[in-house]
Amino acid sequence: MSTSQTKVLHLTMDYPNPYRPKNTPAVKNLIAELNHIDHQVIALRRTSNVFKTQTVTIDDNKVAIRFFGLPFGLLHSISMALLAYRIKRLVMKKGIEFDVIHAHKFAFEGLAGYFLSLQTKKPFMVSVRADSDKRLISFKPMLQPLLAKVAKRCKHIFYVSAWYQKELEVRFNLPSEKQSSLPNFVHQAPKSAPKTADSKRLVTVLDLNMYKKKGLVDLLYAISCLVITHPTLTLDIYGDGFSHRVEEVKQLIQKLQLTEQVTLKGKVDNTQLVKALPDYAALILASHSETFGMVYVEALFAGIGIGYSKGTGIDGFIDDLNVGVGFDSNNSAHIQLAIIELLQRQREFKVWISENKVLLQQRFSPRAYCQRYYQILDNIKKSETQQYAQLPSR
Repeated sequence: MSTSQTKVLHLTMDYPNPYRPKNTPAVKNLIAELNHIDHQVIALRRTSNVFKTQTVTIDDNKVAIRFFGLPFGLLHSISMALLAYRIKRLVMKKGIEFDVIHAHKFAFEGLAGYFLSLQTKKPFMVSVRADSDKRLISFKPMLQPLLAKVAKRCKHIFYVSAWYQKELEVRFNLPSEKQSSLPNFVHQAPKSAPKTADSKRLVTVLDLNMYKKKGLVDLLYAISCLVITHPTLTLDIYGDGFSHRVEEVKQLIQKLQLTEQVTLKGKVDNTQLVKALPDYAALILASHSETFGMVYVEALFAGIGIGYSKGTGIDGFIDDLNVGVGFDSNNSAHIQLAIIELLQRQREFKVWISENKVLLQQRFSPRAYCQRYYQILDNIKKSETQQYAQLPSR
């Protein structure tokens, strides 16, 4: 069967749906790019209220399911097994046909995909979005045997979080040919920023509702230490949040006596943000945990260098590129040194980015990754689909 005829059933909690209309568009964007295959989306949303479970048909190719699951991952595997059974009943009732399952988080939808694969004898693939996946894998050791089965049975693992690949590879003894990168895509064309060498303007972009997780407290503290010796250093913060979170950030800025150096710019649309980024020396985020971080790529494509936390976010995708500074976000001294280095090397980063636009385009644009996705699907269907009916269930 050719790729154009292949039907992929997507299980994802990261897709805009009636229960969470402002969900991240990352999976939606991926599916839109994969236009040579057919897609059926099961958009998922957990509820801890058993009386609020519901199924809503969005259109011919999309269904939203609000499923029951206890908070804090309690009875997680049972919840995912029940979800898989519910999905199986749904696809049978609606007559939904599919060839391959793609579960978009290893330790969450991946478990549902595993159980659904057992029930339907269909092959499945998983993505690793390590912000969520790493936490569950780390704090639920009793799930390790089951997750090992997920890793063994799945036909391919896509890493949205390249920084987590080595750890997962070692933990589950994964062969390299079973793994590949699949970053979130960016559609803007790479540009050149002004080759200034002496700007002291930094920028950060974040959801203020998650300002602690995004490391804003640590970043502001580092800046408060540096303004003594770098009095012209400034930071603009783009992003919005609930009023009480915005107020908390304002109070933090006042407490650190940074009202002259730090400006809350509020929420702007993506077009305005991309237009503003080239005017800064660099973008910096001190996130403690994040899956990928699209804003890093947007900053690079806007022509400026980036400061990023090691072991999270974009780390792992740019190791061989001269575009920024990685640092330990748990160490204030490291953040301060990273800021100084970003300022000192801002022209170097801007020049390198300007001269390597094609490489950046190849690294983060959809074309090459989509072709690989198609090839992986072809390989699964040609050589392994028939074997699923013969696999033991344990």
